[in-house]
Amino acid sequence: MKNWIRLGLSLVVLVVTVGVLIPWVSELGVFRPLVQSNMEKGVDATGLFYTDTREFSGADNHLRNALVGEPVAHVAGH
Repeated sequence: MKNWIRLGLSLVVLVVTVGVLIPWVSELGVFRPLVQSNMEKGVDATGLFYTDTREFSGADNHLRNALVGEPVAHVAGH
């Protein structure tokens, strides 16, 4: 029974963090200009955490090739 209570409390903390705390922090004066700038420019800041983006794929290939000692192709402008 104790584990179910811990699970329930953990879920409540998660929901409050995602639903209340993060949106509130994004509206603070320090972060508001950054959030608005990202929205105006169409920047997907959450893409930094995903590994299926094109940018990550290039970086991943570069690191894998560098680790195995194979030549790494350089793409101009990157």
